[in-house]
Amino acid sequence: MSAQSRTWTASEVRHGYDQVIRDQNSNPICTVLLAGWDKNSAADHARLIAAAPELLAALEAFLGSFGDFEKWPQGKGYSLSDESLRVFDRARAAIAHATKQED
Repeated sequence: MSAQSRTWTASEVRHGYDQVIRDQNSNPICTVLLAGWDKNSAADHARLIAAAPELLAALEAFLGSFGDFEKWPQGKGYSLSDESLRVFDRARAAIAHATKQED
């Protein structure tokens, strides 16, 4: 399933503090328990989890917009710094982690 087809929300609160993450069809994905956090921290974590599909789709689109940038001709306005290349590697690793494509 592509990340673009998923939208999750963290709008339901149970027991006054636990946050329920639901998909676009209102099916529960998970529950973020307070478990030692304050209410604001639990809500912050729930929002981050709920944003995961959108973040993954944005990262995939970002990398896709560059095409096969490692084959770009260097020295003609197409070069990327070593730091930029490390950021691209981190982005690829994050996508692999989220989609179970890790080695």
